[in-house]
Amino acid sequence: MTDLILFNANVITMDPTSPVAQLVAIRNGKIEKVAGNDHLKDLRNSKTKVIDCHGKTVLPGFIDAHIHFHGFSERLMTLNLKPRNNIRSISDIQTKIRETSQQQPPGTWIRGRGYNEFYLAEKRHPTRWDLDVATSTHPIKLTHRSGRAHVLNSLAL
Repeated sequence: MTDLILFNANVITMDPTSPVAQLVAIRNGKIEKVAGNDHLKDLRNSKTKVIDCHGKTVLPGFIDAHIHFHGFSERLMTLNLKPRNNIRSISDIQTKIRETSQQQPPGTWIRGRGYNEFYLAEKRHPTRWDLDVATSTHPIKLTHRSGRAHVLNSLAL
């Protein structure tokens, strides 16, 4: 029978056909089942350790030590400035920054990533002055698509 059950969780399955579940059952150190909370009674016995995750997120285990997990996590909280996200000009970048600044308290950092000057109408990198026009109440850091160039506004500098 099952040794450990994590339930009431936000389980990220990495399976595109069923991307989220609520329960993970583990037997002999291996995942036995990923399912909804309704399977809890069927899987547990008197010796099963049961942990209520209270809605916390459970991710698959990572073996690869070179996954840049921190960078991935950070990207989830940054503005997507890639051309395929309809970023065609510095004005589009400024609009994204303005929209974000209205949703964040003053002083909160705004980060963006993925702009490509070759796809911008101006055919150049944004400048600190371009970013200053978007907001003067938030420090801003934009990262080029290469990850090797950054632009900051005056407040960030």
